[in-house]
Amino acid sequence: MSTKRVAVRFSAEGGDQVRAAFEGMGESGEREMRRISASVEMASRRLDSIGRQMQVVGGAITAAGAAAALAIRSQINAADDMGKAAQRLGVPVEALSQLRYAAELSGVSVGSLDTAIQRLSRQMVDGADKFAALGVQVRGADGELRGTVDVIADVADVLAEMPDGAEKTALMISLMGRSAADLIPLLNQGGGAMREAAAEADRLGITISDAMFRASERTNDAITRMQAAMTGLTTQIVSEMAPMIADLAEWVSELVQNFAALEPETQRVIAT
Repeated sequence: MSTKRVAVRFSAEGGDQVRAAFEGMGESGEREMRRISASVEMASRRLDSIGRQMQVVGGAITAAGAAAALAIRSQINAADDMGKAAQRLGVPVEALSQLRYAAELSGVSVGSLDTAIQRLSRQMVDGADKFAALGVQVRGADGELRGTVDVIADVADVLAEMPDGAEKTALMISLMGRSAADLIPLLNQGGGAMREAAAEADRLGITISDAMFRASERTNDAITRMQAAMTGLTTQIVSEMAPMIADLAEWVSELVQNFAALEPETQRVIAT
């Protein structure tokens, strides 16, 4: 009897009938039955193993998906926050994201950098003579104020040539406020290093464009609206159900009180 014919017969008839048929074939039939049983058992073990592996793979895929979703939301928030910070500071979001990267490489905190940018922006309007004394122009050929980040780079070129000391620190503070002292590691590298960091940020894909900020802002706003809608829906459902829940609570309370007022024997009968 071929293996194919045995497999067909095994699947077509009940297990007991097949076993009886093999036993009727004598010793060769019993050997065939044992071989098939062993094959079935091995197949079962393999299926169990595959099932366990699939569970592991499924868990890994789920974890990877959750991590990816978290990373995406984190990037959306970062782009949104960067864009809003750029609006507050009055600088392009691309330039701010690049300058913050340069500051990070120099160990300068975001807070110190942002404060210095704000102070320098005001000085560009109210203290243009201070920049002129350094040979730094705050206005372009068209008479319009230059970009704050470009002016910072020019100031850094000047400061990088000055020796560290009280005079240099005083000059920095007069242009950028007290937080400027924290920017010394960044400014001492000169404007060239800032421009190189900006180019590197582009190559790494971490420069946040205005389009990216706008898209992230819309996404976050949509998520906020969705969350508000879900909260409103929950509030409405609870509001509609509140009277029913109150009636149910009163009914249960009354039922418990009535049960407690019964004779002990009656309580036992009801309980059983």
